[in-house]
Amino acid sequence: MSDSSTTSAASSRAGRILGAVVMHLILGSVTLLGILASVGAIGAFRRGDADLATAVICTVVGGVFTAFGLGLYYLHYIDAPARAAREERRAALHPGAPWMLNADWAARKVVDRSSLAVTIFLWIWSAGWCGACAFIWSVNHDKIVAAVRSSWVDAAFAVILPLCGLIGVLCAIGATRTWWRYGASTLRIDTLPGYLGDSFRGVVVVRMPSPVPLEVEIACERRTWHWSRDSKGRRTKKWSTEMVWSETYPIETGRLMRLKDGTTTIPIDLPLPDSQPPCALDEDGAGIQWTLYVRTDYERARATPTQPAPGYNAQFLIPVYARD
Repeated sequence: MSDSSTTSAASSRAGRILGAVVMHLILGSVTLLGILASVGAIGAFRRGDADLATAVICTVVGGVFTAFGLGLYYLHYIDAPARAAREERRAALHPGAPWMLNADWAARKVVDRSSLAVTIFLWIWSAGWCGACAFIWSVNHDKIVAAVRSSWVDAAFAVILPLCGLIGVLCAIGATRTWWRYGASTLRIDTLPGYLGDSFRGVVVVRMPSPVPLEVEIACERRTWHWSRDSKGRRTKKWSTEMVWSETYPIETGRLMRLKDGTTTIPIDLPLPDSQPPCALDEDGAGIQWTLYVRTDYERARATPTQPAPGYNAQFLIPVYARD
């Protein structure tokens, strides 16, 4: 029995070492490829072998590859071990208190950066799409012009591609305006944790130029995942979130308090049912989670065709547990 356990442990260790070696080779190759692409593009432009547009595009692509390789290396081999060590220290300091393993919950402050993440994604997508269109045009503009003149289908296709890029830019501008208007919302937790059968209390702090009617929804959700294969047979992890229970409450503008620093506080005091499951997420993030949604109540918000109601939206994962 001991020999079998020793063999299994040795095999597992060898597998981890082999995986680490392969990962280092892949990340090193990607980073080196990006550096060579950027340096080669700059050198070709200086020698006169490439025009400015081609050199810029190749340099940007090389920079993306370099950032991708270095970023993954940092996240996997520097940030992840440091985060695991911090979690082990917190677990040793707070036995029997799983909510203290979450750094945001332990600090009683949860920051919602979803609007910023959406804004960054839209700008990256728009820049990539428009850059690809510009690259295709710079390389094949003669063929594109000839195809457009000979076929209306090709002409429509040539219009749709840059139009999609324009729509992406407009969406990115709209998301940027929303983020610039409200910034990041912060939930300051009063009850740590919120116990089932009791209530969850806290306050949301946000930069809100003018108060609007809001609604707050507290939801118990189940996150699951499964492997799925695409048309090429590649496996991808598909996540899904199922609503187990939720309740929505209105928040009148009179309950909002504007502070001297220009921020607005939104009071949160919600009952928690005793018949629902508590937070229980595994290492992959699957299981039961509780989420607090704060958003504009469009049914009560005053809007006109020329001035729509401000679209505020924030969400926070909150600690909800059962008493022992």
